Formats: sequence, structure tokens, C-alpha cells
Amino acid sequence: MLAALRKTRASPIIRPRHMTDRARILVVEDEERQRDTLVRHLTRDGFEVVDFGAAEPAIEELGKQSFDGLVTDLRLPGADGIELVRRARELDEELTAIVMTAYASVDTAVDALRAGASDYVLKPLFFEELSRKLRRGIEPSR
Repeated sequence: MLAALRKTRASPIIRPRHMTDRARILVVEDEERQRDTLVRHLTRDGFEVVDFGAAEPAIEELGKQSFDGLVTDLRLPGADGIELVRRARELDEELTAIVMTAYASVDTAVDALRAGASDYVLKPLFFEELSRKLRRGIEPSR
């Protein structure tokens, strides 16, 4: 009887998790030097980081594997950071997304938040603050 009940229960949908306890962050920044610095700091702060220089390959990667967070520049070649956040959140509603920019405006901040970004930060970055914002956004979904 118990075996029959087990077979009829629907399996819960479980978000795939990675083999590591470290939060996985996708970084998208077209300026290589800034991207390398960001990757180095986030890795040092305990994150597992995958990086790209444009939105399109990052979107492809989001379709292949799960990430806990996304940090993207606003201005990118091809699709911009707001479009990247929008498409990333369509793939994963729990993804913590942060848009960074050196060209801040109220309009782009509002657009980023409407697209699903959890935060909007100005360059130059304070890496400790960025790590704190990522952790704060990721914790509820882990």
C-alpha cells in the first residue's frame, strides 16, 4: 500500500544545486581589466565566479547551468545589462541580479529594478559592499 502511494505522489520541483557550497556568480563586464579585478575580488570573498564580456554568451550559459547571482555592467556590446537581467530572471526567478554602471541616471535605475535587478550600484565599486549585497540577496534562496 505504501509503495503504491509513493508512486502516485508528485515529485517536488527542486532547483538544481551545484556540488559546492560556495555561491555561484555570473559576472558580465565588457572591459576586461575591470572584469578580471571583479572576478579576483569575488573569488577572494568566497564566491565561485564565471565571467563573460557580453550578454549573449552569458544568457546561453544561464540556460545551461544555475547561478545564485548575476553582476552585470549596464552598457554592454549587443544586449545591455537591463535586457540581460530581464532575460536572466525569466530563466530563474530566484536569481539575485545587480547592475553596475559609471553612467547612472534615475531612468536606468528604475528600468533595472523593473527588469528584476535587486540592486543598482555605481562605479567605482566598493567590493566589500558588492559582496555584502550579493550575500544578502542570495541567502533567502539557499
